[in-house]
Amino acid sequence: MKVRNIFSVKPVGTKCMLGTYEDNCMSVNNNSMEHFELKQAAKSRPAGIYLPSIGGRACLLFCLFNSGSLLAQDELAQDDVALQVAAAVSVPALPVIEADTSVYVSPADPVTTYLDAIDEAEVMNGAYSTELADLYLGLGKSLLDNKELDDAKQAFQQGSQIVRVNFGLNSPEQTNFLFSVADIESIQGNRRIADKVLKDIYAINARNYGRKAPQMIPVLNGLLNWYHNHRPADAEINRYEDLARTGDITGEMAEITELDKGLGHPDTTHIYRKLGQIHWYTAKYVLGKGISVEPGVIMATGKPSYSVRVQEVSIKAHFRQGRGAFAKVAESVLADENSTALEHAESIAQLGDWNLAFGKKQAASAEYSRAHKLLAERLNSSEVADV
Repeated sequence: MKVRNIFSVKPVGTKCMLGTYEDNCMSVNNNSMEHFELKQAAKSRPAGIYLPSIGGRACLLFCLFNSGSLLAQDELAQDDVALQVAAAVSVPALPVIEADTSVYVSPADPVTTYLDAIDEAEVMNGAYSTELADLYLGLGKSLLDNKELDDAKQAFQQGSQIVRVNFGLNSPEQTNFLFSVADIESIQGNRRIADKVLKDIYAINARNYGRKAPQMIPVLNGLLNWYHNHRPADAEINRYEDLARTGDITGEMAEITELDKGLGHPDTTHIYRKLGQIHWYTAKYVLGKGISVEPGVIMATGKPSYSVRVQEVSIKAHFRQGRGAFAKVAESVLADENSTALEHAESIAQLGDWNLAFGKKQAASAEYSRAHKLLAERLNSSEVADV
């Protein structure tokens, strides 16, 4: 039986680890060498030799060793059996790659990074260098993400202190730090402390810009959003304090917007309508809790319930303030050159709705008639009928 000669092609002079390819990588067939010669060739090659790839195929010669000698059949040199084994080569085993079961570790902890940066800035530029403010702000946010509330609050307070030292006691740059402190106080249940911090935010910016300055609008809007996000509509009786505060803030925003942009500007219309809506919600709350000094007043939402605890809250005051806000909406829409007759009439009708909600039927009827008259003057009869 003939066995295919797998090493029939040999490149001349190809180098191996020991000698040349011709010295060590012999072409073998059933007539190439005697048994003795094959064993001698095997003995001359040490284990661990790997022959390089030749023409894209690895020249791997598979042999077995026993005390440095080639193991072969005793009758390997029989004439009718071809030799299949060539020079001795040991193929190194591939390394075993095990699954990585280690826990992922972030390359850099943000808190540690900020602390290192703060230390470096203090060494280079002093304990109150301006760049430290931003670093403490970032540190506080990272600590807040880690739920380390007390440390985060301390970082924000330190950043605010650095701002005051560098820019003055009433510097508006403190605002972001103080809002973050108020957030933490609210989370920790320190309601009164949070309110005090919010009052400080208003006072600092008002002293810096002036109460009626346009720069106060973003500050007031931030305060309004804070109350909306952190004081949900719960059933506590002191919820009224938050509603009253949001009404005051919105009223100031409306006044500043009108002074800055004019009565006929759409932003003025929007903020006065928002003020009216806040007074509507506050009046409903006061009536529902029975905390009004006029408990006999009935709104469209129904008769009031009564509470043992009565605050000096006047639902009639909220009625007047809300009616004034919606009257300003109507004036603003009428002053807007780009508004339509339908928008004019709608703003007047909203004022009628307000009066009707508080049982002021005659006042409501008067406003509805005014709206219809305006449409009759501005539109033809068929359009008025459609409306």
